Amino acid sequence: MSVETRPDLSISLVNWNTCDLIRGCIQAIRRSVVAIEVEIIVVDNHSTDGSVEMLRREFPEIHLIANDDNLGFTKANNQALAVSRGRHFMLLNSDTEALPGALDRMVAYLDSHPDVGAVSARTWLDHAKTIELAALPPFDPLNVFLATSDALRRFTRLAKFHRETRRIARGKEDVTVQGIVGACFMVPRAVIEKIGPLDEEMFMYFEDADWSRKIHKLGLRLVVVHDAEIIHFHDKSGANNPRKHQILEESMTTHFRKTYGLPVLLAFGAGMKIKPPFDRVYRALKRRLLPDAPPRQIPISQPYLEWPAFSGALEYRFEIGLDPVFAAHGGCYLQTNRIDLTALATAETIGQHYYWRVFARTADNRWVRGPSGAFIPVDAAE
Repeated sequence: MSVETRPDLSISLVNWNTCDLIRGCIQAIRRSVVAIEVEIIVVDNHSTDGSVEMLRREFPEIHLIANDDNLGFTKANNQALAVSRGRHFMLLNSDTEALPGALDRMVAYLDSHPDVGAVSARTWLDHAKTIELAALPPFDPLNVFLATSDALRRFTRLAKFHRETRRIARGKEDVTVQGIVGACFMVPRAVIEKIGPLDEEMFMYFEDADWSRKIHKLGLRLVVVHDAEIIHFHDKSGANNPRKHQILEESMTTHFRKTYGLPVLLAFGAGMKIKPPFDRVYRALKRRLLPDAPPRQIPISQPYLEWPAFSGALEYRFEIGLDPVFAAHGGCYLQTNRIDLTALATAETIGQHYYWRVFARTADNRWVRGPSGAFIPVDAAE
């Protein structure tokens, strides 16, 4: 009697009205894979853009699950997990593109490092590799409370996270991190059997923080593999969901309650309610004593940001994020004092605030803090 062989990797792709993106994602997986056997499972959450018809017509070999409703990111991935057969299982966003060899290298890394519970790839926002996303920041209640307070932001504990992001962006070593982003999250089957499926109480968001925490509790490492790379087209898959921010808050509340307990969640909620008056006083004083420069408006037709050059600078470290203290959530190293922000300044991000900062490396190999600020992508035609 023959024994059925398992694929090396099962990839779960959740789709909701991203027909063109998921087509490109599957095509990229095909191009990326060289030495491993891959099983692709697409779970469609009741798309209305012709995605299901396209998938059946162009990719008959994939395993397609077509839901009659939008069940959410976590539940859809669990549907894929339930039918998957691979030795490893991977969450991969539909708005990503795996570069050649990336999936092979991630599988090989897990196979050769039994102390590692999950891996991710270096994640760029565009093909030009202008800005790279980091690992998952430490979204615990205290850090989130401090980071969302104008008065208390400076006390947020992110030094370890910032060191991780800078090592990832250097691209010279595999980096052990505190958390892996769910857009590219590969886990051995044996680890999933211990931590269980994704928590379906969270419709979307924070499922990656939950899995990362559970893997850490097993005593296993989380690693970003330096020679595996993907492209993650910024804010494409979730941009058309009007409930995006509400879902984020709901998932964060669920994660805090289940991870840190109800007393911590209640304390966090109380703190968030009493914080605004103090922040208003702080902002009023700061405007009077040390006003911030207004955000720059970056036309999406000419999305360039430039800062004064440092005399003798050997290179610059550019960091960016959606919040001042989480500015290192993305970044890159540059040889010039100018960056192309095409990856961030798009029709989907018009009006979004981004915060940035710059460091310069001097001839004596010291890093000096440079300018910082905020910008808003705008449509100059309007």
